[in-house]
Amino acid sequence: MRDGVTQFLDGLAIKGLSAHTRRAYRRDLEQLCDFLQGAEGHLPAPAQVTPHMVRGFAGALSGRGLSATSIGRKLSAVRGLFDDLARRGVIGASPAERVRAPKRPTRLPRVLPKQDVATLLDGAGGATRADLRDKAMLETLYGAGIRVSELVGLDLGDVRLKDGLVRVWGKGNKERIVPMGAAAARALEDYIAVWGPWRAGGRAEPRRSPLFLNRSGNRLTTRGMALILKKRLAESGVLTRVSPHGLRHSFATHLLDGGADLRAIQELLGHVSLSTTQRYTHVSTERLKEAYQAAHPLARAGRRRETH
Repeated sequence: MRDGVTQFLDGLAIKGLSAHTRRAYRRDLEQLCDFLQGAEGHLPAPAQVTPHMVRGFAGALSGRGLSATSIGRKLSAVRGLFDDLARRGVIGASPAERVRAPKRPTRLPRVLPKQDVATLLDGAGGATRADLRDKAMLETLYGAGIRVSELVGLDLGDVRLKDGLVRVWGKGNKERIVPMGAAAARALEDYIAVWGPWRAGGRAEPRRSPLFLNRSGNRLTTRGMALILKKRLAESGVLTRVSPHGLRHSFATHLLDGGADLRAIQELLGHVSLSTTQRYTHVSTERLKEAYQAAHPLARAGRRRETH
């Protein structure tokens, strides 16, 4: 069994899997071997491992309080091991094939209330070069609802300021054109007017040069954008902490609250499946429940009906 683990991991190294991932797989598979050895009194051969044993391993992980995500990751390593053993003819079929990880709880995306978004955007409205860049980035991220990876991947030629449109390259390198709003267009115009001469040294810039730059003059990274958002949230006094993706969630939720069609939101976000977009209906439902609980006289248990 342990020889099978070693050969599996060696094969992953040949395929170019990172050392970090291989170490994680090794830890997961060592846990499997330890569990099997403890449960059976000896470490069984790969062909002796049954689906019942693998389910027992998953159950033991759950009993230790591991999250559904962690259990799923460990079972993924287990499936990879037994699939490899089956391909090499060591076993006839994988005992882990039909073992499923526990269902992950649905997590509603965190969004900023509209007033908090306004406070954040207003707080980035200074006149320094960094202020202009940060304002343009935040306005574009929220105004167009794009992914942070799409934002930092924008080039100068991707924005059409007069039309209020931006061209983004989404997952699978799929192109889409989305509106970004007048506020984002104005912020971008102000930003480009100041940053353009600085980074081009007075020369005309190619349309394919990065739109958003860091202080070194290189393309801004997603991590750099996350740090900027964290800083701007703290400076504006907004208490809710969200990631750059949270502004995309806010964009979609606020559109839905305003009566936008779900399929139109799907197109704007670049979702392949409508079911991915439908989670924002749950966010809006939760927000309605919160408003009801806070405002309706009969919402709370034990609240007495007012009589007139």
